[in-house]
Amino acid sequence: MLTCDLLKIKTMKKIFTFLLSMLSLAAAAQYVGVNTTSPAANLQILGKPANTTVADGVITPRLTRAQLIAKTAYGADQVGAMVYVSDLSGATNAATANVLAIGHYYFNGTTWLQFQPQLYAFHASKNTNNEINDDAGGEVVIDGWNVEHYDTNNWFNTSNGRFTPKLAGYYRVNFNVAMYYASSRLRFALLYKNGSPYAYGNVAHGGIYSSTLSVVVYMNGTTDNLSVYHSSTYRQNAPSSNAETNFQAYYIGG
Repeated sequence: MLTCDLLKIKTMKKIFTFLLSMLSLAAAAQYVGVNTTSPAANLQILGKPANTTVADGVITPRLTRAQLIAKTAYGADQVGAMVYVSDLSGATNAATANVLAIGHYYFNGTTWLQFQPQLYAFHASKNTNNEINDDAGGEVVIDGWNVEHYDTNNWFNTSNGRFTPKLAGYYRVNFNVAMYYASSRLRFALLYKNGSPYAYGNVAHGGIYSSTLSVVVYMNGTTDNLSVYHSSTYRQNAPSSNAETNFQAYYIGG
């Protein structure tokens, strides 16, 4: 009988100890530590910087863009979710419209945004002249921008001179067009958007002159395109070289 009672007591002690440990664990569960027994926040991870064989870091879920596009579970409860996009497969939808480069993204409740947006820009110039040969003048597109100093996303077409960005938002657009021929006639360069005049560079009458423009333009990220023309009421030449004739644009925000 005594032996049975002792067994019961030991069993009760074990149960009591287990319950206490569970209560202690529940109290500490609000803070979780990795490589630390005293986490100072909901989650704290300590690396091992002195150990050169340990790969410190946190790896977020890695998805292709097509896989991210296919997911439908993201909503208000997933604000702040983070993923790493490993390739640019698939056609973007509303939620992934800004997923245009490989890298880390976070969800803001409606769309995925890149942690550190890359530069979306181009800068081109010519190494051949572009002329208006008619004495009556005219308006001629400046094409053959065959020197690309940079084009981060291949959105500029060097053959037809069109910039067609695939990210909707506002762009700072600059050009400088030198114009030769000694004449007192009117001459200027202008920015076309979707085949129609959008903004005019400064105007000159005669001599060697540069028409410049700096303007902010909204682009829809699909079909909108920009190109540069030069216009004159007499023949003129838009010479080559980056210093004299150049065209550039870069993304400044959505």
